[in-house]
Amino acid sequence: DGSLYVKDEILIRLKPGADLSDLLKLLQETGGILVGRYPELGIYRVRLPPGSDVPGLLEEIKKRGGAGTAEPNYAYPIPASPRELDWGSLKVSYGDSQPQPKGIPVAVIDSGLRADAGLDKFVLASLDALNPDKPISDTGGHGTQMALIAAGVVKPIGVKGDSVSQAPIIPIRAFDENGFTSNVLLMESIYFAIENGARVMSLSWGSETKSEFLSEALELADSKGLL
Repeated sequence: DGSLYVKDEILIRLKPGADLSDLLKLLQETGGILVGRYPELGIYRVRLPPGSDVPGLLEEIKKRGGAGTAEPNYAYPIPASPRELDWGSLKVSYGDSQPQPKGIPVAVIDSGLRADAGLDKFVLASLDALNPDKPISDTGGHGTQMALIAAGVVKPIGVKGDSVSQAPIIPIRAFDENGFTSNVLLMESIYFAIENGARVMSLSWGSETKSEFLSEALELADSKGLL
């Protein structure tokens, strides 16, 4: 249908009352390997043999109506980056900025944060969801610009008033160097935001793809009090 997805992967959610034996049977039939689990949503990540017919397999699982429901690991592109900033002059303009003591923590789920962005004192926690063992980075620049806005150290065009409240941020790199993310990376990012006390999630991107699993992940965040 034109939707993008990660090749050779599917996400499966077991029906209430089903057990892992049903999932293991499906894995055995398809040659799949269980590579991830998201317990709060009851979703399992399955890696399939190279060259697998993902749409065909999903249709077969749907026809059986057995152990549960399945989706592709949908992928989403990030918007084109805004104009490049003049980092040198920008840093001078907000060099003395400080987050407000009672500021609302904002998780920026985007392309990451540049190491030279000058926002260290605003960062409560950070995550590179693609490389969790490495410091966060940003090859695209979109995430850094969204982080600057979320922290309140720059004011986007069109905002009225002279003052912008400054807040702590939780930058999360969920998009790769080619500008794509997936349901799995977004779910991991949402969990990290919840666990680290975010009250707002900045999601400056969108998609026409309808994913029930992603919708439920966002509903979970909402149930935890995140805007």
